[in-house]
Amino acid sequence: MKYAVISDIHGDSSYLKIALNTLQSSGISFYLLLGDLINHGPRNGLSREYNPMEIPDLLNPLRHQIIAVKGNCDSEVDQKLLEFPLTSPVNTLIIAGQKAAMSHGHIWKPDHAERLGLRKNDIFMSGHTHAAVLERNSAGIIIFNPGSLTFPKGPRPEHTMGIIDEEAGTVTLTDIFGKALSSLKIRE
Repeated sequence: MKYAVISDIHGDSSYLKIALNTLQSSGISFYLLLGDLINHGPRNGLSREYNPMEIPDLLNPLRHQIIAVKGNCDSEVDQKLLEFPLTSPVNTLIIAGQKAAMSHGHIWKPDHAERLGLRKNDIFMSGHTHAAVLERNSAGIIIFNPGSLTFPKGPRPEHTMGIIDEEAGTVTLTDIFGKALSSLKIRE
């Protein structure tokens, strides 16, 4: 299976459309959404294509393939527009035989990975900071922040997302056009 990992859309339908078009031909089994889907947030301003009402139109048809966690800018009103759960602060999956925890990152942060029961070769996914990160921590846990589709921050100027490929055994950070920017093997 392949998993798309997307965070911090913040109501910009143009970047989401590009990402979904890119992913459509990638054989994605599930979309892992790390929160902040519809609302722009008080510190971000409005993006060039801020169209929050189009986000549910783009995501709801994928509802059977979506696993999501709630971000700090997601609200109960947002949940009323979405046809998939967006209320949990954390979800845990098994990917490629490893435990994979997903959180937005404002409550459960990368330095909480071991508190979530993760160990070597497990994956902790979070967004929130908008700064893309793909690395192993000192315990051998993969720390993966796919960055932001809409408001990238940090040293990478690209609008980014990620793909976890079970068959290849990789976690890959890509730009929204599918260009691989960095990759890690799940098992060392």
